[in-house]
Formats: sequence, structure tokens, C-alpha cells
Amino acid sequence: MAIKVEVLQLGNSAPKLAGEKDGLYRTAVYISATSWAEDVTDAAAVLSRQSEQCRAYLKEHKELKKVETYADRNSVRDCRREWLRLLDDAECRKFDTVLTTSIRYVSESFSPACVDIGRFFYPAGIRFIAVEDGFDSSKDDMQDYLERCASMQSCYIGNKWMAEGFAKQKIYKAAVPYGYRYVADGNPQIVIDPETAPYVVKLFEMAVKKTPVMDMVRYMNDCKAPTPRQRRGQLYGEKVTGSPYWKHAVVKNILKNPCYVGDYVIGRTREIRIDGVQMEYEKLPPEKWKVIRNYHEPIISREIYQQSMDILEARSFTQTCKNRNYQNPYRNVFVCGCCGTLMTCNVAGVKNGKDYARIFCDSGRYQKDGGCETYDVRQDDVIVKMKEAFAAEIRLAKHLCESLPAVRESKAYQDALLHFDQEKLRVQSEIEMAVEDGDEAETLYRELKQVMAEKAQFENLFSTDNLWLQRFAVMDSDVLPEFDRKMVKASFQKVEVFRDGHILPHFAEEGAREMLKKYWMEMQEEGGMPLWEEETVQ
Repeated sequence: MAIKVEVLQLGNSAPKLAGEKDGLYRTAVYISATSWAEDVTDAAAVLSRQSEQCRAYLKEHKELKKVETYADRNSVRDCRREWLRLLDDAECRKFDTVLTTSIRYVSESFSPACVDIGRFFYPAGIRFIAVEDGFDSSKDDMQDYLERCASMQSCYIGNKWMAEGFAKQKIYKAAVPYGYRYVADGNPQIVIDPETAPYVVKLFEMAVKKTPVMDMVRYMNDCKAPTPRQRRGQLYGEKVTGSPYWKHAVVKNILKNPCYVGDYVIGRTREIRIDGVQMEYEKLPPEKWKVIRNYHEPIISREIYQQSMDILEARSFTQTCKNRNYQNPYRNVFVCGCCGTLMTCNVAGVKNGKDYARIFCDSGRYQKDGGCETYDVRQDDVIVKMKEAFAAEIRLAKHLCESLPAVRESKAYQDALLHFDQEKLRVQSEIEMAVEDGDEAETLYRELKQVMAEKAQFENLFSTDNLWLQRFAVMDSDVLPEFDRKMVKASFQKVEVFRDGHILPHFAEEGAREMLKKYWMEMQEEGGMPLWEEETVQ
């Protein structure tokens, strides 16, 4: 769902918040027992929870001064009475900020909430804060937020629709696995697909005989069996996602699917969302699945399915070879500094009775043109340099974070802010002239929005809200945390490795770091700025 956020002109100039003048924002608190993303059964508990969250947020943010609380208690006659009163008071400029727990409580559906917040509050200069959503319109992108909320509502409606259909034993075509086909004539049914069911039987027979999954993949490719993606296209004419080739994950998904014993199963995974953004799919335990037993004709027996699952689980964590790729916390992190190819990590030998790993660039083996000459470096040497660079990054972040108060008081910083304010006033005056002359001011509105965004970004970079500073300035360079998989993914985007052992690490939130460095160096040339003391560690 595409959300267009327009910058509208109210009056002769853009409204100025009271908070910009005296440091305080007159705040309206809104709580409601109506939601478009959940079923509210206990209105009193929901209102109490929202009230506690808003009270705690106000306590942490002293610049917000509450002027009134609006509470919609899910009245049968009108569940939006207090919200409509809030909108009337907003037009009268009785407050500058609206504080609520989440946008999902603003209205009974997403569309009115989107209009009120995106096309009224935002262009009118009214700050909107949603505590649970982690959103503040004074520093976050409104369009991105509304798009995430639309996605959240779509997911909720889809899950609710599937749950209602499951209660009525309704079949969903998307849940029909490879080996079966969906028949929609009259009463929808799941029937065995005579073309692909024999391949499913063969895969389970091979699994019971403890055949490696890669051998199963090779067998399916050699006999040219249609893949799940190809078969769905043949049966339903759908363009579906998935691999056009047989792969390890495709085979394992078939072997782990309990539908082949005759049970109709949905809800084996669920989306994990942070601030409305889908992060990944989480596997649910069998007791949380939605199952209708013996719903359709089975392809394999329950005994064979259980044997196959036992064998797969028994060797899930068994080391079958010396390759440590799946155990290496640095996998998919090292990149060849010469050709940009993802490097592999493997056991190269033994020293003092212990295995040691090397990082390989093998692009020359499979790229006839453009691949660099094969080389490798010791992984433990590279990790030492990574830790030194990581410690240097922490020291730099701490140095800059300690210098921020002096920077914000410097003449160079104040001149930069003044430049943004002058640009804003210039564009506003051009808008007024365009409106008086009857010219189109749409381009100028976009320019005004861009200037305001650049100023907000500039202030954010020189504050503790800078994502790069938040990540690295809180760490201790003398006591580094253990480099496990989670730590590596959170700290590094990638690490370029060169044949001489030289490395070039790219840290997380590097964009914020480089933008801060650009502004910092420019103002440093004007004088009165602390030095940017970046270390070069190799």
C-alpha cells in the first residue's frame, strides 16, 4: 500500500512549534480501547496499560508538558468521539504534540488514521509520537512509518482471515504442498498429484536409508523432476517465488512437511516484526500448529515420516566433514579486496595439534573473465586485525561523543544551523510569492521538505541519537565482547581482505559515520572544532 505524504501550506508561513521557542511542547495524550490491529476484549486493561506507557514516556521526556488527556472508551454509540474533539483542538492550536502508544489505537481502521496523521498533523507541524511503534515525527520519516503500519495491518487481516477460514475447515491453495494439487470444483479438496507424488515417495525412501540430502538433490535434478515452483506454475498458472532448481533447502522443506501423512497443517511459522517491519520467520513448535488430522489421502505412512524426521534431527548438528563454514561466526563477512567476491573459510591444516582456518578467494576457478588469482590468508591473523580495528572504532566514537557538547557550542556548528534556517526562510518566501502570483508551488514544497529533512539529519548526526555513536560509543575498547555470530552481524557490514593480509573493515551504520565525518571535517577547516582523530590499524 503506497502512502503519499504531502507537505501542505497552512496560512502564510509554515507553523512554528512552541517547543522551538521555549523548549517545551504542549502535549495531548490520547488513549483508546479501539484498535484496527487486534481484538480488544478487556477495554479497561488496555486503557490502563496505554495510560501507564504514556505517563512513563512523559516522565522520561521533560520537554513534553501534558495539557489534556483524550480517552475513547469504546462507546457503542461513537468510538471516536474524543479523537474528533482532539482534531478540533488541534485546529485551534491548543497543543503542539500528540502522544499515544501506537497508531493502531487512533482509529477503527488504518485509512482514517493515515489521513489524520500523515495529511493533517505532519504538514500542520504537529508532532506525533507513538511509544510502542518507536516513532517520533520530529526525527523519523513519516512516509516510511505509514507504509510499515499499512504492512502491519495487512498482515493482521491476512492472519485473521486464515484463522476464520481454518475454523470452518476451509482449504487455502498456498498451503497445499508439492505432491498434491488443489481442486476448487464445488467443495475445495486436496488430491494427490500423480505426476509429482512418486518423487515425494522416493525422497522419503532415500531419507529412511540415510541418504545425504545433497545426493537427493542430485537425484531430483538428474531425473528432471519439476520443482515446486515449476509445478505450481503448471497447475495454477501462478508466478510464485522459490528456486527454479532443486536445492538443499527445497528437499528439506518437503521432508519436514507433515501434510504428507494426511493432515492439513498451517501456521508452522510466524513473522517476527520490529516496529512493523518483517525481520524473519520464526518456526513454531508442533503444539502451536493448526492441524486437522486425516483430512486428505496420505502419500506416506506416519511411521516413515517419523523415521525420516528422527534421522534428519540426529544429524542436524553432526560434523560430517572438516568444513567449518556452518560453524564459523564470520561466514558471509569476508570479501576479496581485489575482485569483491565473497570469500570462503575452511580448515587448511593443523598446528600444535589444533586445526586452523584460512580464508580463500576462489573466484578464478569459476570466473574465466574477471576472477582474480587464487590466494588465501590465515583467519586468526585477520581476526586479530579486526579486533584492533573494532577497538579503534570504539575509541573514535567515544572521542567524538565526548566532544559533542563543545561542537554544538562552536561557531562553525551554529553557522551551519543558521544556514539551514536561512534556506528554510528563503524557500518559504518563494512559496508565498508563488501562491500570490497563482503559480504552482509544488516544487517549492518539496524543496522546503528537503531543507527541513537536511537540518534534522544534521542535528541528529551531532547528537547521541546518531546510530553509529549509539552502537560504538557505549562499548569499552579495553574489554571487547566475544566475537560470536550475533556480535559480528551487529558490528560489521563486511570486511575486505587483501592477499597481503591487509584488511578494510566496513562497520555497521557506516552511512551515519561517513556523513558525520564529512560535516565534521568541513567545520574543522573553519576552526574551533575538536580534531577527528581516526586511527589506521593494520
